[in-house]
Amino acid sequence: MLDFLENQRFISVGGLEQKYVDTRIVTATNKNIDKQVEKGVFREDLFWRINGITQTIPPLRERSSDIIPLLKYFLSLHNKKYNKNKQFSDDVLKLLMSYSWPGNVRQLRSAVEYMAAMSIGNMIETDHLPEQVAKYVDMEILKNGESLYNVLLESYKKKIVINYYNEAKNVKTFADTLGISQANAYRLINTYVNDG
Repeated sequence: MLDFLENQRFISVGGLEQKYVDTRIVTATNKNIDKQVEKGVFREDLFWRINGITQTIPPLRERSSDIIPLLKYFLSLHNKKYNKNKQFSDDVLKLLMSYSWPGNVRQLRSAVEYMAAMSIGNMIETDHLPEQVAKYVDMEILKNGESLYNVLLESYKKKIVINYYNEAKNVKTFADTLGISQANAYRLINTYVNDG
């Protein structure tokens, strides 16, 4: 494998002739690969052969703006496959935006399939939520009568604050970057970072 990755050559099982291929290898992991190498769990020589361009994909809870497009995309696949015309109610979308999605996109897709299968008629309502999601969603959103617009707006604000604060690493830089006072910066950090 190491020789193949390094020189793009191999010998087929039972063969004698060396063959060359022009290929790219794409790898993915949900582990901290640097720590795995340090611990000796992952071979360092293999790591350096596959560690070219790296891309970190944040968990779904850190990119909440992707939740609704993904929900609608997976529902559209279900609708197409079963010739249905199902839709999410605004209340369902609000609740699903408030959920942290520990299982990321796989969990979201599974939840959509469950809701689509369990709902009767074309509208997916709050009583169609999977139990493992329903237990943890923020029902207060519905009691407060917040509109989907406000839920989305809060989600975007939180994402912006967290991203800029993570880049800045201190309150002064964060405030300067956004062009706000330090007092306002502290308020935003306490609201969206410390409580998030």
